[in-house]
Amino acid sequence: MQTAPTTRKFEAHPAGSVSGAVVVPGDKSISHRALMLSGIAEGISEVTGFLASEDCLATLTAMRALGVHIEQPSPTHVVIHGVGLRGLQDARRTLDMGNAGTAMRLFTGLLSAQAFDSQLIGDASLMKRPMERVAKPLREMGADVRTHGGTPPVDIGGGRKLRGIEYRMPVASAQVKSAVLLAALYADSATTVIAPAQSRDHSERMLASCGVHLNIDGLRATLHPPRAHRCGTLGCRGRGLADSERGNESDAHGLARYSAQHGREHRHTESARERRRAGGGPAGSRIRIAGYSSSRATRAARNRRASGVVHRGRLRGRRDRGDGR
Repeated sequence: MQTAPTTRKFEAHPAGSVSGAVVVPGDKSISHRALMLSGIAEGISEVTGFLASEDCLATLTAMRALGVHIEQPSPTHVVIHGVGLRGLQDARRTLDMGNAGTAMRLFTGLLSAQAFDSQLIGDASLMKRPMERVAKPLREMGADVRTHGGTPPVDIGGGRKLRGIEYRMPVASAQVKSAVLLAALYADSATTVIAPAQSRDHSERMLASCGVHLNIDGLRATLHPPRAHRCGTLGCRGRGLADSERGNESDAHGLARYSAQHGREHRHTESARERRRAGGGPAGSRIRIAGYSSSRATRAARNRRASGVVHRGRLRGRRDRGDGR
């Protein structure tokens, strides 16, 4: 015998007022990139608003395995002791990305330029996901990147000299673009990535604020490999490459802050004074970039939101010592 379904009625009435505070969680895409860029900077970087999700923690664990000392005073607060552009060390084990496709693709680009071999794996789901769209442009740059039928494991051979290329992406992808730009930091000449449509530009904004020479012309991004990695975005006081060449032994360590929280919208500061400083002010200079206002016209533009950042000086990348660490 079947019973008749019970019908319940609800009435909603407008409230007189709503008040309170809402904390916007950190952004996954920005958190991944903040860990990687902080790790290859030289100095101490502090990331607040970090998203302590399983995906981002996979990146954190991998960076530690590559020789980067990372403290985590709280789930949303990490302190990264950067090792410089050429300071990553052989993990001597397979790096497990869990379910983080972003981490696997970005690490493929970053590790393709190192002097040691690497292998990337993931969980059962990630092991079925396509990786050739990242591997293909990296091979064009001279990297040794091998997939298994187009999917993980991803095997990366070390010690390859990378060359700059012009790559037209068949499909707009922030992950592919970011992987190529990370590898381009180590190339022998400029690399240009041309996208068919707009995608998230966190990497471009963060690299440019690190002092990397990056030209953006519509859907075309050209990165000129730096002689030094000045991580201005991370606000570290330190010495630039020019200082070290002159023998200036200024403090090479400082405290950097980068906010991975991106829920707020900010105006984009375009003053000539700040543009001059962003191009490479003296060590110890103070630069404030107030972020930018994201357009609400399209979903892609909404995905480009990022926080304002305070910069204090610059960091240099270590010169290639030839030992691959």
